[in-house]
Amino acid sequence: MAVKSAVYDYSLYTPDYYLKGFLAGGVCCSVTRCVGEMGFYKLATQGLGARCIMIGGLTAGQFAIFDSMLPAIGIDKFHYHEPAAAH
Repeated sequence: MAVKSAVYDYSLYTPDYYLKGFLAGGVCCSVTRCVGEMGFYKLATQGLGARCIMIGGLTAGQFAIFDSMLPAIGIDKFHYHEPAAAH
């Protein structure tokens, strides 16, 4: 049997708490409606090539920024040491 607490903290329910729930419900409703109209397969595969190119471009851009910033701040990318050599 569940035991109820005599003191309940209502400060947990802040306005942003309600806003997040409202937005999540709206997003869920929209996605459900799209799945119902288009079908899950079409929703998941339509524009897949463009999405792959976009994600690949974003990832390549992140690596380009990372690789260009390391020498600019004087950090070597690889710290490889020969295992057989004395340290």
